[in-house]
Amino acid sequence: MPDKQSMRCIFYIDMGQRHGFGHAGRCRLLATQLAAHGVQCLFKGVPPEHQAFLAPFETSPDYGAEKCDIAIVDSYHLSPESRRNIRAHTQLLVVVDDFADAPCAADVVINHNLYAEDLDYSAYGDAKLLLGPRHALLDPAFVKIRTRPPARNGCIVMTFGLSDIARALLHLAPVVARQASRRVIAVVPERFLKSVQGSALHCDGGVEFVAPRPLHELFVAGECLITGLGVTYMEALASGRPVIGVMLIDNQLMTWRKARNLSLPVCKAPKPSLLKDALHELDKTPEDAWQQLHDALDGKGALRVAQALLDCL
Repeated sequence: MPDKQSMRCIFYIDMGQRHGFGHAGRCRLLATQLAAHGVQCLFKGVPPEHQAFLAPFETSPDYGAEKCDIAIVDSYHLSPESRRNIRAHTQLLVVVDDFADAPCAADVVINHNLYAEDLDYSAYGDAKLLLGPRHALLDPAFVKIRTRPPARNGCIVMTFGLSDIARALLHLAPVVARQASRRVIAVVPERFLKSVQGSALHCDGGVEFVAPRPLHELFVAGECLITGLGVTYMEALASGRPVIGVMLIDNQLMTWRKARNLSLPVCKAPKPSLLKDALHELDKTPEDAWQQLHDALDGKGALRVAQALLDCL
């Protein structure tokens, strides 16, 4: 194994208003664990306006391959040619893969989704597979929420992430508040929050629109949570709070199906009628359905993955 203090890891990620920040967030947690071992980390594919999100790590807006010890690809949009070029410049190629639909010459595959172990990765050859929620790249702060008494205020915390999809909350959150007769805290990107201030939406007594801040701080305030079915859904499940997952884009379909199979409350679209039904069904969710996920989502996934990658060198 190379001296960890001289090792270099490059992350190639999708990030921005179109893609959201889930890819960047989960890779940042993994980078933090690698950096704790002395590995130098660089992120590529980061627009200049989003560099602060990945501080203190170095960033670059381009995807050009560079020589490194570990290359970690978390992108739906890199071409096969780009992946081959990255492969040629690294000792260890790691792919964060959500669908098992883009076989490549990876050394390690990471898929922390609920359905990961149901997928067929035989086309990935001899790659080491790190699959399922035990390898979830989540901030341990979400798990610590379980040690705090659950809120009994009826409040619902809603978040659809930081991409443009989150705009839907501007009209959906007030409807949910009225239908459920409960207070709603809706987390929306600041670019949308400005359009709410001073409007009729801002005056809706049942909804508080708030700017993004660490989600674990906001989740504490909720008696239940409503999120999309991406990375935030895993964070919400880890918190120990009851969660309704909402399918926001087509690539969340497998999570929706798996959650249904696990008897978890989910909606196939962000529609008020579906959310109303899901809220009525929330208390009927079997306790063991939550518990099996709480056991797997223990906040140590990033630590496990980092150690597994270093063991491969």
